[in-house]
Amino acid sequence: MNTSIRAVVFDADGTVLNTREFILKAFEHSAALHGHAVPGREKIVPGLAGKTLIDGYRALFPQGDHLALRDSHRMFQKEKFDLIAAYDGLHELLTTLRGRGMLLGICSSRAETVRPSLEYVGALNYFDGVVDANDVTEHKPHPEGVLKVLEILNIAPEHAAMIGDTASDIVAGKAAGCALTIGIIHGLGTRESLETAGADHIVERLSDILPLVM
Repeated sequence: MNTSIRAVVFDADGTVLNTREFILKAFEHSAALHGHAVPGREKIVPGLAGKTLIDGYRALFPQGDHLALRDSHRMFQKEKFDLIAAYDGLHELLTTLRGRGMLLGICSSRAETVRPSLEYVGALNYFDGVVDANDVTEHKPHPEGVLKVLEILNIAPEHAAMIGDTASDIVAGKAAGCALTIGIIHGLGTRESLETAGADHIVERLSDILPLVM
């Protein structure tokens, strides 16, 4: 057992939750609703990966009404939890980690729908602390959210691992001083971006995480 790791902090979207369609369909809906030509998904994904909604819409529609776009996006998502699924192996991983005495947290750049999303897939009760975009003033890659989760868990960063699918997650974990950062490539990020961010390990599936933290 890796006795230095006492807590694991996960990103939500693209890490524990398969929200690809939940995010992309909301973006396409909001863009069309506000009169924008909807770009292809090959442009949307890098424009959104690891960013807050406002920053993602700014990147893709510099002249748009970013607040209105964000609000329409959120309204769409509140009715579309059926587009969310847990990644394969999530419940088994969380059950094992909890059984071994690990504390678990979520640090997400999404706002008020994060907790309901986790509840929808039956995962919310596994987590001892959840921090979303409404709980911080600085978003990933800033470490504020990661540090806030660790404060809730009462765990020092040197005893924590941060896991995410984008460079922002890895940079935030490193900036927070986490002992271990793990990138996972089943979300919106890429292996190359995770490598560039300096992830200590890169894995393909949730089951690959267990031996790295235990």
